[in-house]
Amino acid sequence: GVVAALSVHLQPDRAATVPRADHPEQMYIDIGARSEAEARAAGVDLLDPITLEKSFTDLGKGRVSAPWISGRAGAEALVELALLMRQTPPAGTVTLGFVSQQYNGNAGLARVLARVQADRMVWLKPGGGVKPAVAPVADRAPQMADQIAALAAKSKLDLDRDSAARLDVPAFASEEIWKQPERAASLTLGVENAGTPVEVLSSLSPIFRLLEDLAGIQVAGGEGGSIGKGAFERPVLEQLIEVSGVSGHEAPVRQLIQTLLPEWARRVSRVDDKGNLIVAVGEKPERLFLAHMDELGFEVTEVESNGKLWATSHGGGTVDFFEWHAGMVHTDSRSLPAILLASQGGGLSQRVEVDIGATSQQEAVAMGAWIGSTVTVRKKLRPLLGTRVSARSLDDRAGCAALVELLRSLRPDEIKRPAWFVFTVDEETGLHGAEFLAESVHPKEVYPLDTFVSSDSPLENHRFADARLGDGFVIRAIDSSGMTPREAVMRVAELARRHNIPVQYGVTSGANDGSKFVAGGAVNIPLGWPLRYSHSPAEVADLADVEALGKILSVLATEP
Repeated sequence: GVVAALSVHLQPDRAATVPRADHPEQMYIDIGARSEAEARAAGVDLLDPITLEKSFTDLGKGRVSAPWISGRAGAEALVELALLMRQTPPAGTVTLGFVSQQYNGNAGLARVLARVQADRMVWLKPGGGVKPAVAPVADRAPQMADQIAALAAKSKLDLDRDSAARLDVPAFASEEIWKQPERAASLTLGVENAGTPVEVLSSLSPIFRLLEDLAGIQVAGGEGGSIGKGAFERPVLEQLIEVSGVSGHEAPVRQLIQTLLPEWARRVSRVDDKGNLIVAVGEKPERLFLAHMDELGFEVTEVESNGKLWATSHGGGTVDFFEWHAGMVHTDSRSLPAILLASQGGGLSQRVEVDIGATSQQEAVAMGAWIGSTVTVRKKLRPLLGTRVSARSLDDRAGCAALVELLRSLRPDEIKRPAWFVFTVDEETGLHGAEFLAESVHPKEVYPLDTFVSSDSPLENHRFADARLGDGFVIRAIDSSGMTPREAVMRVAELARRHNIPVQYGVTSGANDGSKFVAGGAVNIPLGWPLRYSHSPAEVADLADVEALGKILSVLATEP
């Protein structure tokens, strides 16, 4: 599932209307269901738990990030101790407790404390500050915390001293769960961005050594394995989603598309001076089919002395939607794992802080990150219920995939009228790729393939842009960049009905590449599929609609 977001194009005052995903009245989880019955048939019921999808980011130099990783790291420390105690039993009894219900009044910890009497107890507490820290569990009982601090000093581990660690307990429970507080202390592991989906931990080796001393055993690390991928061709859309191509930096997308084209299409293709990829059937096209390769993202505008990057939105969007996500910084030579932190500023000057693991400006530059590098959230195609999927950059990789699949399904002799199939650049920043092409190419009809930003969401007003997911492809009759003649809309709709292709038509916001060809005499007929939560990290579409788009494209490309 995904958390529903406002579609950027449908919000005139979007900065003031961003819903809070932590507010129970504003948070909706979209699993792709069309009805309550379909959701329940999938097994969903009241009391089912919801979590963030976990992603692990290795920032280098021992720094790693994942949602709320500090809790899992405490568990890892105990697992390491368990493995070593099996090999080297400690003197005395050591009890390891993996406790439950931390966020429900610490019920698991209370249960352990009620049943286990110990001479010393260390509570590996999630969260905390950037440096490892030790704290008493009661204001006037620092003895155990003092012992741990002294032991750490011997090992040259620099521990901060915190004030007494407070426990969350249920409203009607006794807070006196520490029977002997002077024998207990809390230990935090040292975490950046505590309490967020992008917590960062540094090497745990010093903490392991401390626990080794406390338990009377030695701790050693180990290496994990990896799972290989099979050698099969993945779906075109899935491949296109995973490659980055922020506006002005579309080369990786273009190169992938070139490898996906059939041999005949590669032979007649070329790249123009702007970077558009053109597959030309005929010298002067009567029909032009367009899909844009670029995507919304960020560009690095500043590298600070501490190695952190600042990046501004490139292509429009609500920066708040992208805070606290795992991401990638794309340099000239490679892509660097990164995490996106808090945003700053407002309007066009809003920017987001990015951490790539560098500790200085010189190190960041040596890694390849500099002004002009692009930033995206980490992307993959996620299946929802039925034929629904979610991903960042469905706009417009779904259009590119439809165009690639069309060319793979056709022979050149099946295309009855001269037609060009074009993958454009710089759409999100002002339709610049299409504008460049329109200076020299003047087709009779142009079919831009792009999203129909839909209000089919519980967060939107359904009086406008109400094209339903799963009800077919959409003819984008009117949008912010122009109007399609009604007779052209009805002609395509009738073609679809004649071929039993589900079709919708309507009005939405946003611009399309085809509008740049109208001044040259073309009839612009934008085609697309309904998209929820446009320009967010979790756009949602129905593959059945994209399939319907592919079918109407085949009809249009081959009709006499």
